[in-house]
Order: sequence, then structure tokens, then C-alpha cells
Amino acid sequence: MLFAVVLLAWLIPCAAGSWPPNCSQSFPWFDWQKPFDARIKSLIAAMNISEKIGQLNNAAPAIPRLCVPSYDFKSEAAHGLGWAGRATVFPAAIAMGATFDADVVRQAGVVTAREGRAKHNDRVARTGKSDMFYGLDYYSPNINIFRDPRWGRGQETFGEDPFLTGALAVAIIDGMQNGTGTASPFFTGIATAKHFAAYNLESDYAVGGHDGQYRLHFNANVTQTDLLQTYYPAFAAAVQEADTQAIMCSYNAIDHIPMCASPLLQSVLRDTYNFDGYIVTDCGAVEFMTTEFHWTPNATIASVRSLLAGSDLCCGTEYAALQQALTLGLVKESDLDLALFRVFRARFRLGLFDPPEHVPWTNLTLADVDTAENRQIARQLAEESIVLLRNQGNVLPLDISVKSIALIGPLANNTGAMLSNYPGCSPLGPGDAQVDPSCTLINPLDGLTAATAQRGIALSYAMGCDVNTTRTDGFEEALTRAAAADVTVAVVGIITCQEEGHACRDQCIEAEAHDRVTLGLPGQQLKLVEALAQVARKLVVVFVNGGPISEPWVATHVPAILELWYPGEEGG
Repeated sequence: MLFAVVLLAWLIPCAAGSWPPNCSQSFPWFDWQKPFDARIKSLIAAMNISEKIGQLNNAAPAIPRLCVPSYDFKSEAAHGLGWAGRATVFPAAIAMGATFDADVVRQAGVVTAREGRAKHNDRVARTGKSDMFYGLDYYSPNINIFRDPRWGRGQETFGEDPFLTGALAVAIIDGMQNGTGTASPFFTGIATAKHFAAYNLESDYAVGGHDGQYRLHFNANVTQTDLLQTYYPAFAAAVQEADTQAIMCSYNAIDHIPMCASPLLQSVLRDTYNFDGYIVTDCGAVEFMTTEFHWTPNATIASVRSLLAGSDLCCGTEYAALQQALTLGLVKESDLDLALFRVFRARFRLGLFDPPEHVPWTNLTLADVDTAENRQIARQLAEESIVLLRNQGNVLPLDISVKSIALIGPLANNTGAMLSNYPGCSPLGPGDAQVDPSCTLINPLDGLTAATAQRGIALSYAMGCDVNTTRTDGFEEALTRAAAADVTVAVVGIITCQEEGHACRDQCIEAEAHDRVTLGLPGQQLKLVEALAQVARKLVVVFVNGGPISEPWVATHVPAILELWYPGEEGG
């Protein structure tokens, strides 16, 4: 039944009939027996200039006269499907890096793409179109190198090592694109390796500035040696070993040329690595060449330079200016056609122009989202990512004689902190602090409540303090509970938020457009841990964070320390 529903909805406004309704005899691009390349070329040849330009922005409109449906290329999948409601929320990428387990990271990629297919199928069946966050092209993985520990987006990366980043990039890209493990001509989804290249800075706070969006006009002063040894290798692996079908160029400049108009797109990605997929700009990057870099005088010139450099798809609307560029003779129609071929090849390889019964995954439904099997993978990644930083006196694992535990700290019962940024289970998309009520998310208090109940251990809880305020009025309750317990577990750290509009913004420590200035525990958390150390019989500190935390006092005075990261839905 789903096939029929998807078919009828997907082909609006075409009439009902054979595949595709009233179109198969007239339009050769729907002839599934012909090679992809021939079908794509016939489609491009049938478009007029206005239609061609419209297809080069991420929100590609429908072309009713050609029976081409609308499609939005922008979907998020930093650690599971993001901003599309309920989904399996895996640990943040930095936590995946700590597992050193490419096999399970690949499984996370498989799950992400399958859940994306399920969401896409449902959306198209209900609305007849593929909206933003419900397409099959994912702006993931982030394979930048976490060079500066203050970087607000380090949580999105696999860490500071180029080799490990490349290995895990290959794993997750292969999982997202080739989830069946078969020789299907179609991809489950399309991964977009980002951000090329040398992007690892958001703001200028660390040098005394006040510009949260310094990244939008930052020139990366990086040597050729560092590019080759540090910043390029993961992209080489993504292209040559995983056959990533898309790459996103970054906001920053190298050699004072914004990356989405850089000759490096051609010389490195295409000429050196033989990348044959499409390149998409980071969102707004074309506009920022004029408004932030002041590198181009207007959107027309910025669009021309981006397109000719090899940026095939604009995340935004700036490529509408290519109409004027054509009139002025600054680009040729063949330049549009080259970009269109790369962009449409992705859509064809996703099976979006083939009968549903020929494409795997069209039978996936919302029942295939966040299943018990998927959650088990999230749990395995969370377990493998935990790092034992210190265990003086073998405090861990806890002795069987323990009868009572005090759970203390601002992150012990903070479910949102488990999710990192670009998360699933956010019902309204970017900036929404709410959690989809259909999601089951397990924070440390949830998990420890269940575990202690099974073992007959008494558990008490107190927040103690906020993440990042001056309040200490919760100390007394926290210290009282700690003094009465056999073991005290303090869950402290930092929280993230999306770039803007997030409800926890006043206590947000690291985020997109928000680098840190210091690496210590914010607010009164260190004082809370110091006070707990004075009364606790045994003290365990658990860090929740993406970027690193540096607290020498904790490292030398607390006997047991665990790194939990942003552990996802099963983290507790």
C-alpha cells in the first residue's frame, strides 16, 4: 500500500497511470532501463534557463511541465538524523572518535540513512514533496580537524587526528551510502563530507574579540605542509576510499580566497583526488563573499566565482543571480549544465526518478525509526566511548557492598545535555530546545535510578548548582546527601546549544558561532566538586562535554574520573 501512496504523492501534479503517470512515453529521463547519464543529459537538455538556475539552489523547486518534483538537499545527520523529530540519537561525533571502532560507527551510518529513508517516505506520502530535513542528502560527516580545543564545533568532529578522522569518515560514509552491502545502483542516502578546508574556528573570543561569527570572514593562515598533512587527508579518504558523493566547502578563506570560490576545489578535490560528486556551499557562503569578506562587489560576481570554481549547488538562494551573469556573458549555459549534471546524478542515484518497487528502502516506515535494534547500537557506541581518566585506589567498578549512592550535579538530570548539537528528537528543527515527546532519552539520573533499583541500592539526588551561574544555594542539600552516601557521583561539565534561539543559551558554553575562552568548569561547578571531596566517602566525577575540560585540581584530588561526552539517547 505504501508504494501506491508514495507513487501518487511523489508525482503531483502528474496524473495517475503507469510509471510515471502520463510521462513515461514523453520523458526519457523516467526510462529506468536507460543508463543514468543518458537520462540526466536528456533532462538537462529539456530545461530552460530559469529552470536550470532554480535547480542549483538547495531548495530545488518542482518543474511541473517536466514532471520533476521539488527536492530540498538540506538535511542534517551529525550523529543520527537531525531536526526531523524522533530519531535514534547517537553519541556526538567526538564520542564516536573515542570508540576507535569503525565497525560500529559504520552501523550508525546505516541506521541514520535508513531512518532518513523512512522519514522521507512518510513525508512524501503525506505532503507530496521532500521538504528541508526530509531529503536524502545529509550535511554530514564533519571531518574537520579539532586542532584548537576551544573550538565550539569540535564536538561535531572525530577529534584531532587526521588518520582516525579519515578512518571513521570512511566508515560512516560507507554506512550512510551503501547500507545494504549489496551491489545496488542506488544509494541509501548521500553523505556530504564537510567543511573543505581548514575550518576550525567560530569566533574571535579567545583573542579578546566580540565577533561570534568571525568564521564568516576568517582567513586561515595555514601552510601547504599543514594542509597536506593535517587538513586534507580525511577528505582524500572520504573521496578515494568511501566514494563520498558530496562535499561542502567552508566559510573561511585560504590565501584570502573564500573556499567556495577557491581554485583548491578543482586542483585538490577533482584533479588530485578524482572527486566526481557535487560540491555544495555552506549555507550563506556565497552571500558572505560580499557582505563579510567584501571580496566581491555583489551577489552576481560572487555566484559567478563560486560556480566557475566548482561549487555546483548553493545552500541558499544566491545562485538566482546567475540569470544576470548569463545575460552579461560572465558564465555560459554549459557551466550551468556541468553543475546540473553533478547535482542530478545524486538524485538519480538515490532512485528518485525510478519506480519505487525498483528501489530498496521505499518500504521503510516510521516503525523503522528508533527501534530497539537501533537503540542498541546507540548504547554500544555510548559504552565504548566512555573513557576512564583516573581510578586511584580502584574505586571503579563499585564494590558489591555499596548500599547507597548520592548523584549530584547540574548535568545528572539534564536530558538536553546528552544530545549535543544538530540532534534528533528536536521537533521544530534548529534552535528548538524542546524534546520530541515521542522520544525516550535516558540521562544519568534515569539510568542510575533503574540500575540501583534492580540491585536494592538507595539513590538520592541533588542538582547542587547550575552549569554556568553564580548560584550556590543548592550546595547544602548536595553536601548533606553526599555525606550520607557510600559513594558520591558528581556529573558536571558543559552544555552546547545550536547557533541561535536556544532556550539554554544563557548557560551555553560551546556551540556553532560560539568558541570557548577557557577550558575549565564554568559557574560554581569546581567549587561544588571541591566541597563534595571534603564530605564524600568515595567520590566519582563524570564529565559531560564535547570539547575538553581541563581542571588540574580535579585531576589530582578526585580518585575516579570518567569522560562521558555528549552520549546520546542511551547515555545514561
